[in-house]
Amino acid sequence: MTKRIIYAFDWDNTLIDSHRKGLQCMCKTLAALNLFFNENSINKIYSPDYHEMYKKLNIPEERWEELDNLWLKYYLNEDKAHLFPEVREVLTELSTRGCILALITTGQRSRVHGELKNLNLTRFFSLIICREDVLNVKPAPDAIEKLKNHYHPSDLIYIGDHDHDVKMAKNAKVKWYKIARDDNGESSTKQNIINDLRKLLVLD
Repeated sequence: MTKRIIYAFDWDNTLIDSHRKGLQCMCKTLAALNLFFNENSINKIYSPDYHEMYKKLNIPEERWEELDNLWLKYYLNEDKAHLFPEVREVLTELSTRGCILALITTGQRSRVHGELKNLNLTRFFSLIICREDVLNVKPAPDAIEKLKNHYHPSDLIYIGDHDHDVKMAKNAKVKWYKIARDDNGESSTKQNIINDLRKLLVLD
């Protein structure tokens, strides 16, 4: 059986430029608990899994769902986040080549699916795995293992922007690339680090 190549992408800050927006909304969310941060100070405790941030702040677990919903309310009321410039081109080209595209994110399902629909991207992804779809989120390998089981046998490459993404890929023993757009062209000297998703189109 011929193996298929799967490109699995992170969502926030990999395909969609949502980091600053997400942090601003988290500052508003935590202010409801009289925990006050600005963008700089909250960056120091940032994690792509917001529940890890709640843990660092010793927020009781029974309050997490309430905070998630409050964050989502703020997020949806803000201006829409935009795709990074090269994203649509890269997804289109990979699809044209016959690659399978998937999405693995710790984002809430309702928000991610809504953004995909609004950006007309849903059609690109054969499988979308969100926070609610796995027992353990990144850096646990659950989401990648679920994807591997769904498409077997296949070669899988995971692309994300954070160390959590890299650790998940390593835990699942799959190939990975980390996107670091602020590398100013120096990424070519660093193994597995790219500064533009278009480099996926020319990598072996």
